[in-house]
Amino acid sequence: MNLGSALGRPRTFDENEKLDRAVEVFWRRGVVGTTTRVLETELELTQSSIYNAFGSKNDLADRVIDRYLDMLDDQVVSHLEGDDVGLADLHGFVDDLVSWISNESRPGCLLLNMLAECGSGDADLVARAEQYRARLRSLFTTILERDNVAHPHHQAELLLAAVLGINVAARSGADRAELDALAGGLTNQLDLLAS
Repeated sequence: MNLGSALGRPRTFDENEKLDRAVEVFWRRGVVGTTTRVLETELELTQSSIYNAFGSKNDLADRVIDRYLDMLDDQVVSHLEGDDVGLADLHGFVDDLVSWISNESRPGCLLLNMLAECGSGDADLVARAEQYRARLRSLFTTILERDNVAHPHHQAELLLAAVLGINVAARSGADRAELDALAGGLTNQLDLLAS
């Protein structure tokens, strides 16, 4: 028996690069608009290569969400961690968030967009969104407590609502100027908390 043929041909593409491209495709087109044919074209892979590397479209969507959350964490959220992070750092977070979601080809948060598109019937997607909100809520609360802000839990909820609102505005087509205005209103509120 030829062991090489039993194992299949080795991959001739970078799986991580294709996964990053898949993130962009799902972000831009949504779950429904990302058909297998679209994935074949956008990833420049055959259907069998996609299936062999990532599984079904749903399996790929799960990996896309994992990759997206890793990217979001690395580029936006992780800056809120650390013992020296304070209210002033929330300004940078808001700026980073607006930059993250204001790209015309990928408006809003991918996870929240998928949740809006799929509804609450996808328990795994709902759980991931809840974990995302819980993480932000916890980070916000810790920062507000550290800076001795009155009612830190309530203020963290308001901050979380504002962040979600900015994401919804981006998803509904708000341009960069409008998102910057929303972010400016939020950072003004943060300044009031600090005074």
